[in-house]
Amino acid sequence: MDLRAEAELGDRATEGRGDVTTRIRERSYRVVGSDAPTLRRCIELLGPPIEDRMGRGCAAYTRWQVRWSYQAREGRGAFRPEDVRVACDATVTLPHWDAPLGAPAELVTLWQEVLLELRAHEEGHVRIGVETAHEVVRAIAAAPPAPSEAALRADVAARIDAAIASRREAERRYDATAALGRDAHSALGRLAARR
Repeated sequence: MDLRAEAELGDRATEGRGDVTTRIRERSYRVVGSDAPTLRRCIELLGPPIEDRMGRGCAAYTRWQVRWSYQAREGRGAFRPEDVRVACDATVTLPHWDAPLGAPAELVTLWQEVLLELRAHEEGHVRIGVETAHEVVRAIAAAPPAPSEAALRADVAARIDAAIASRREAERRYDATAALGRDAHSALGRLAARR
């Protein structure tokens, strides 16, 4: 069995609101074991790697990306952005565990709580990505008429960069304040503490 094999679960939701299209994909990585320490160790070894964790995996991870396009149209001697299209693509990676026969019922229940907790946290990251897409729409719309296409594109790029940087900072604060796994009352924290 290849423990690192990732199964793509496909699109969970695709929505279009206004000029923003959102696509959320869910992936999983397999963990094995019949006790909490083994499950936790699998998560650390096989979970999505995070740069600042020195190669150790985290339990779950969301990667989002915002893409945009618009046409710079000239009218009345000025260029304006038109036909704005923005998309947010998010990929959520979560652990998957098939409880072996005879697995303790309390471990199965704890695992279900872990998944609910992880999913709720990752949905917060997805929300930040979608909010970022809407910020990009607003940033493009806020660009005033410019004397040239180059001036318009430079202004729009600066506005988008500022919007994305602001939302990335919001995401950093979100993770910094989350007690996920650090709190002995959280399901992931209880999984780590069990012997």
